[in-house]
Amino acid sequence: MKKFVLLAAIAFGAWAWSTEAGNELVARLYAMVTGRAAIEIDFDSLTPEVAEDEIKTLYSSSKFKCYDERSELGDRVCFTDVREVNGVPARYAAFFFKDAELSNVKVALDGKDHPTLVQTFTDTYGEWRTVGSRKDVYGKPIVGWYLSSGVLAVSETAPRDKEATLLWISRHRLLPG
Repeated sequence: MKKFVLLAAIAFGAWAWSTEAGNELVARLYAMVTGRAAIEIDFDSLTPEVAEDEIKTLYSSSKFKCYDERSELGDRVCFTDVREVNGVPARYAAFFFKDAELSNVKVALDGKDHPTLVQTFTDTYGEWRTVGSRKDVYGKPIVGWYLSSGVLAVSETAPRDKEATLLWISRHRLLPG
């Protein structure tokens, strides 16, 4: 019996290591075991008035690391490792604040999950449109969805082996004043 269990464990390990399906299963199991939460972000209802404490309360199943960090996205950021966002496998979500107001939300995911993200958000918000004339780091167009709360932006395509990013930009950051 011990030999059978050992052989089964070795076979599972080889399958998990050598196949995409195996890698994905192990990654999801690891995410669940380590307590990475699946969160739902209602991008339509995000406003600058959403405070850091409200984010922590709203996503109380997640552990946040918050600190001051000046960037184009804000002057304070709260990160949380996640298993998925809105049903799409993801690595982490970052909530950025500028002058104590929510300014941007970044969701990072594996490039292989980019098509799932685009389809999920297309099903929710309709067909995407080109967002401005800038290109992403891979030289591809930036596309997205225009919401009453702001803009959801994503690269048109993403390499499967690189990180892909979804970025919500508050309409107040786009149209200050």
